[in-house]
Order: sequence, then structure tokens, then C-alpha cells
Amino acid sequence: ASVYDGNVGLLKAMIENEAVHPLMRASAIESLVVLMAVGEITRDEVVTYYQELFQGRLKRQPSLIWNSLTACVVDIHPEELYEEILHCFHDELIDETFIDLDRVDEALEVEREEALENLLLISDYSLIDDVIQEIRDWTGDHLEEEA
Repeated sequence: ASVYDGNVGLLKAMIENEAVHPLMRASAIESLVVLMAVGEITRDEVVTYYQELFQGRLKRQPSLIWNSLTACVVDIHPEELYEEILHCFHDELIDETFIDLDRVDEALEVEREEALENLLLISDYSLIDDVIQEIRDWTGDHLEEEA
């Protein structure tokens, strides 16, 4: 999301390309939430696209992709996509050690606006503004400095 050039089609192509590593595809799914959180795209655009993913744009086999998609939907409030999530759990596409149906149901108990405000508190849903610090966080270098 931090290098987004305004072409959401490139992210969608990465998400749907089975030749791309699952971690990269999952990151692209999450990037859409980041772009929504910072106002680059709307929640409606994200929900509409996620619905397309649930309804056939992704291969229906268990994978990190389904876990990530479900977690992102939960974070932006799952009301419109709840039935699709239920089908995925029924079809055993989602690893319940990653996210379970109780977590999905808990997310429904929070008002949508509150859920969207909470996005700003989740560091994974922000743009990288300090590359050096970000790399330190990835490598754990900041832990040595704090000790």
C-alpha cells in the first residue's frame, strides 16, 4: 500500500494470480484495507471486491489467502459478507487456528463506524513512513536498542 500508484487493478491481479507466493497475495489483500483506512479507496469498493473473491475469483481450497481475506473482512466489519464467510468455514477453507467463527461473530457486535475507527489503531493498516524503522521492526533490531 505504501507504494500504491493509484492502480488498484495491479493489486487485484496479484491477489488473483496463483503463481504469486501466498504471502504476497495475502499482503495485497491487506493492502486494500490500508488504502481504505488512509482514504485512497472506499469501503464499498473493498467490500465489493472481497465479495467477488468469495464468489469465485479465488480457488476454493484451504490457504493463507482465505485466512487473510476473512481477517480483513472482520477488521472492516463483516456484516455484508457474513454468509460468504460461513460458507468458507463450512467448506473448511479457513484455518480456525488463524481466525475462528467466534471472532467473526464478535466483530458483528461492534458498530461498523467503531470498527472502522479501530483500523487506525492497528499498525498493520498504516502506511510505511519510515523505511529504516520498519526494517528494524521486521528484523527485531529495535529490541536490542530497548534492552
